[in-house]
Order: sequence, then structure tokens, then C-alpha cells
Amino acid sequence: MWDKLTVTHALVSIVILNYNGKDIVEKCVTSVLNTNYPNFEIIFVDNASTDGSYESVIEKFGNDNRLRVFRNDENMGFAEGNNIGLKKSKGSYITLLNNDTEVEKDWLLEVIRIAESNEEIGIIQSKLFFLSNRHILESAGAFIDKCGYGFERGFVKGSKVYCDVAEVFYANGAAVTIKKLALENMWRGTSRELFDPDYFFSYEDVDLCWRMKLAGYKTVIAPNSIVYHRRSTTTSRQLGKHIFHHCKNRIMTLIKNYSLTNLLHYLPLLIILELIRAWSHLSKGRSEGAVAILKAITWNLIRFKQTWIKRLAIQTLIRRVPDRSVTRLMRNVNLASLIYNQRLYEEFSVSTGVNIIR
Repeated sequence: MWDKLTVTHALVSIVILNYNGKDIVEKCVTSVLNTNYPNFEIIFVDNASTDGSYESVIEKFGNDNRLRVFRNDENMGFAEGNNIGLKKSKGSYITLLNNDTEVEKDWLLEVIRIAESNEEIGIIQSKLFFLSNRHILESAGAFIDKCGYGFERGFVKGSKVYCDVAEVFYANGAAVTIKKLALENMWRGTSRELFDPDYFFSYEDVDLCWRMKLAGYKTVIAPNSIVYHRRSTTTSRQLGKHIFHHCKNRIMTLIKNYSLTNLLHYLPLLIILELIRAWSHLSKGRSEGAVAILKAITWNLIRFKQTWIKRLAIQTLIRRVPDRSVTRLMRNVNLASLIYNQRLYEEFSVSTGVNIIR
């Protein structure tokens, strides 16, 4: 299936979204400009940074004709910021790269080799390792259960893990490449946006990969495309905000993408599990986490009509396959597994200082 590995060197548009990344973004851009791939452009989108990072990128790299720079008047968030980058892009492939990443020289060549091996592939994720400890895997793709809770293939030591090209449910948005043709085929009369702007940040990668699956495309991991990620540099000190958007967007994603039968089955269960999580945060002295979950549920109640309109567009214009083609890549809901996964996140956060608490 993955053996026809030829490369045409199609133009790749690499979108780097920046917000107050002065300490990290120059290293990111430098590593990308050293990429061993002959045909790419960098679309640098700044979300109204105030720390001088926008100016420093222009000063250091402004003379490189592979770089185009754009600045938003306000912080548009991850979702809309990348949508703007997509609109400015010219490539046959769109690569989204976080500003706190550094890439190996062959990373993009390996992505395009996999992308062109099969026309059913729509999204390709690079293999992510932690920048602070390059021997710890952050992500080789991820799965969700039927309530939408994520289970990352990561947080393990060693570089010789997950070394095969494999289909996953969703790609980590820190280093992900999307075929422009697959996007065009997916949109089919819907809004021509990469991400739903209501997501702001968090979970937009799950929503995108779910919609692409409904359109008949696969998400895969490119195991030899190596990217190093600092992780959570923008959101780690904003626990309540992080949990709010994660919960809000998880609920919204189920409403938009499930068939009606599965939605009626799993949405009430998700709400119950979120209320249990709110109680768990409260019992551990993290009242901001509990409040964030309640606000997220309320947000979805208030915005239910708008979300339902989006759902109708997805179900009538994008969906080409039944739910069983999507749910085959989902885990069954298991409370013990969710508790273990949450504990893993918390233990990893304590041991590394990288806050990944959901």
C-alpha cells in the first residue's frame, strides 16, 4: 500500500503561526530554511505579537525569497491564524508547523514521499519528539475513543518506536501536512476553511481529520520525518483556558461529525464524563479546571444552533462514508482507561514541567 515512494517535488507551503515566540521562532525558521527539499515557501503569520518576534523574523530572514510574512491586527487563535496562512499559500501541499518546533533536514522529503504513495492519503503527520529531550517521543499520531477523548501514541523513551507507516485517527497539529487536492474535494460547497474558527485553539486537528475521514481520506504517520517540539509554550500557564477550549471543542466535534444515531448515544455520555472530570479537578484543588468545564458545556448550549448548522453542511455535503468507516479507528469508552490516561498526563507534566493536563 505504501511502497510507491516517488517524489515529484511539488510546491509545499509551510505555514508557521507565531504569537509572542521571540525565544523560539528564529530557531524554527532557521531549521526550516535548511530543509533538504527543493521547492517550498514559508508563510509566516503573526498573531499580533508584542514581544518583538515579528520584527526579529523580518530583520533576520526578510531577504530570503522563500519567506512571506503576514501580520494580523489581533490574536486570531490557532485555528483562524492557520486559515489565513492557507489563504496566502500557493502550494499543492500545506504544512502546518508550530513556532516552537525544529526540523531535521529530510523531514519534508519524507512527508512528501509518503503523501504521494497513495491517493487515499489526505493528511500526514511527522514524528514528534520533545525538544527538551530528543529521546522521548511526543507523538506518532493519535486515536480517540467514541466520546472523543484522545490517546496519543507517545510519551515513551527511544527513537525506535512506531517505525512503520500507519493509519491513525488524527494527526498532532504541531507538524502536519495536508494535500490541497484532498481539501478541495472535502470542501464540496462548504466553507473553504482549514479549521473551524470557533475552535480558537485545541482539538481543531481532531475535527479536521474526522471531516477528512468522512470525505474518504486517510491520516497517516511518516515515521522518518522527524520534528522536535517544545510543546505548550503558549498555553502551559493557562490551565483553565486550556481545559475550557479542549472540553468545548470536544463536545462541538461530536455534534458536527457523528451520525445522528451515534450522536444521541455518545453525546450524553460525554457530558456525564465531563461533569465527573469537573468534580475530579475540584477535588484536587484545581477549581479553575472545574469552572472551565462548566463554562465549556454552557458555551455549547448557547451556541447549539450555530453548531447544528455546521453539522448539516458536513453531513449533507462532506460525508461520503458511513460512521463504521470512521469508528473502526476509535476505541470503546473505558473509564479505567480514561483515568489511567489522565494520570499519565499529570505524571508526565510533573516530571517534565510541560503542562499537558486536559
